[in-house]
Amino acid sequence: MDLKILQDVSASERKEVLRNSADKKEVFTYPKTLDAKEVTHLKDEYTKNAIALAKHEEAKKEFNEDFKAKVKPLKLEMSSQMTRIRSKVEEITEDVYLISDQENELMCYYNALGELVYHRPLMPEEKQLTLVDKTKLTGTNN
Repeated sequence: MDLKILQDVSASERKEVLRNSADKKEVFTYPKTLDAKEVTHLKDEYTKNAIALAKHEEAKKEFNEDFKAKVKPLKLEMSSQMTRIRSKVEEITEDVYLISDQENELMCYYNALGELVYHRPLMPEEKQLTLVDKTKLTGTNN
């Protein structure tokens, strides 16, 4: 059995002779050894593809960084909103007005809307040592 046949004829004639001489024809997969020229061509194509892939990867990295920078504040805000929705409470930092309730021995914290936001027991230094009848105060120096 010869490793190569019909090498002295053109490729088209070779194909026609093989077709006419064959008992049958089928599709078959087999390993083909590449020559040096084909290997060099594949290396060049591989290099081009590697460079293109690196450019796309860099663009993807920049896109992901930009995406994360845009999404992170939204996620933080949504997390804060979800916490407030679940607890039905919002942390507020604002000026409040402390008014003592000597009768009940409480210090009451009121916001600018006049709403009681917190109360605690009076500390010893906040308790009045003398009793003053507030109903007799007229707003002048009595």
